[in-house]
Amino acid sequence: MRIAFVISRSEPFGMQLAEAIIKIGHEVECLYLPSGKQEHHHCDDAPGLAALRTCSHGFDVIQLFGDPQVLMAFIETTTPIVFTLQETPSDAWLQKYNQRNFFYIAAHDGVAVQPGICFGCIASDSTMDSMAEHYVRAYQHVVQNSMGLECRPWGYYVVLAEQAAFKVKKTIVHPGCRLSLQRHQHRREHWYIVQGQAKVTLNERQVELVPGQSIDIPQGHLHRIENSGSDDVIFIEIQTGDYFGEDDIERLEDDFGRAL
Repeated sequence: MRIAFVISRSEPFGMQLAEAIIKIGHEVECLYLPSGKQEHHHCDDAPGLAALRTCSHGFDVIQLFGDPQVLMAFIETTTPIVFTLQETPSDAWLQKYNQRNFFYIAAHDGVAVQPGICFGCIASDSTMDSMAEHYVRAYQHVVQNSMGLECRPWGYYVVLAEQAAFKVKKTIVHPGCRLSLQRHQHRREHWYIVQGQAKVTLNERQVELVPGQSIDIPQGHLHRIENSGSDDVIFIEIQTGDYFGEDDIERLEDDFGRAL
């Protein structure tokens, strides 16, 4: 595996763990956080993190030691990010981070394990070598859990289920972004909003949707979805029809230069 460690230079545990993981045959690159107060952080103070903005896809996992906000000030990535938590995450923490391909490892057995985003707990009597093996196993589980994620300029989606007659996706649209104005010839769609504030265009109509609301997109109708709020929009998309390939997309307008 190729792992990025985002650490402070004054963080001895992270350095020791990186060395132990390298010893068992994996590649670890240490990227250092700038010193000083968080409000003074700037990419120029952390050239390794600045580079991570453009090469994060080259890592299998990013391991962060410290406050998630610090890393988020530098980079938006869909590479799995793993935190080591010293205390049980709050509901606010879970709401903010568990929808963005973030996971955690419990530093001790006093940290509650949240199924689906926590991949193990470090035993109190662990040696550094056994911890390295534990972390690598956790990283492997994280990567497997993240398979199927497709990145786009506006966010990403994950295919939840697919059969001959239907396809189900979870789609995440980042704030200020929107999908292309498009239509399909072989499928219809049903969108159910799970999180965020969405503005949906359907032919000449514009509809504002909030969590718990949904809309049907008939086959051949022009449509797009836009994130008009400050949080990620998350919606479940159910496609039905006779073909679900990405080449059944006719883009008439696109913010990223992909229109016909």
